[in-house]
Amino acid sequence: MNDQTTAGNESTPARVWPVIVLTIVAFIAVILAQIVASLAVLFATKGSNETFAEAAGGLQQKMFEAPNFVFSLAVSGIPLIVVGLTGGWFSAMRQGARLKTRLGLSVPNISATTWLAFVLGSVPVFLVALLPAAAISQWIPGNEGILDLYRNADLLWAIVMVAVVGVVPGVSEELFFRGFVQRRLLKRYSPAVAIGMTSVLFGLIHVAPQSIALAIVMGVWLGVIAWRTDSIWPSALCHTFVNSGWNAYQFGRLRLGWPDIPSIWVGIVAGTLLVIAFVWSCRWLSRRSDWNDAPT
Repeated sequence: MNDQTTAGNESTPARVWPVIVLTIVAFIAVILAQIVASLAVLFATKGSNETFAEAAGGLQQKMFEAPNFVFSLAVSGIPLIVVGLTGGWFSAMRQGARLKTRLGLSVPNISATTWLAFVLGSVPVFLVALLPAAAISQWIPGNEGILDLYRNADLLWAIVMVAVVGVVPGVSEELFFRGFVQRRLLKRYSPAVAIGMTSVLFGLIHVAPQSIALAIVMGVWLGVIAWRTDSIWPSALCHTFVNSGWNAYQFGRLRLGWPDIPSIWVGIVAGTLLVIAFVWSCRWLSRRSDWNDAPT
């Protein structure tokens, strides 16, 4: 019996209600963290001659200045890590397991080629996930504030933002959703159901309809990777790469003059590599066929 089977079929009956409760707690905690970050920015940027009402009136614009945005995003990732680790610790104690095992924190024994295939193979999935997001944008306009960030940011802050937008959600969201939530649901439901439920919850935390649609599609892909590798680290790396890559592209397009659509030869070469990586990943991930098998 491998570690994956052990993690998904422990003798202790799985309780789903703690996952639901802690997911609600995490959502509320993220909102509170964003409020705290906004208040901190408000106090830090309030002019000596401004009233709090006047300062609050310009707060939304200030939150889309690079330093404040980075600060807010970093603070928002803390609740997911804290709730995930806390819930995982209590769950591990109840199961008589290690926290590392409960949350999938072990580094999987897979080849460097497979790691690379997962990362590059995530890009086509992300591009497909953009389609429903773009369709929704035709009906519900998105927030252009993030694009204004890159239009106005200097190179140093753009690099910082690209890193933070990748690493903070890549680690915090994977720890909570694929580590705490999904691994618990896999003890009660089939992989298809557990990954689907986790992906919906993962989508909902992104709030904006476009982001929800995109995150649900990506969540399925990341969930399969985390399930099949029995670890959150491959999905965290893919999550980080996609987030950082997309934001680096936006900065390059808006500030450095990169074309909206690459040249045909760049598109052919890059597209071929990405499709090969995706197919490689799918072949590796499909070695097991028990998508709808309920856990024993």
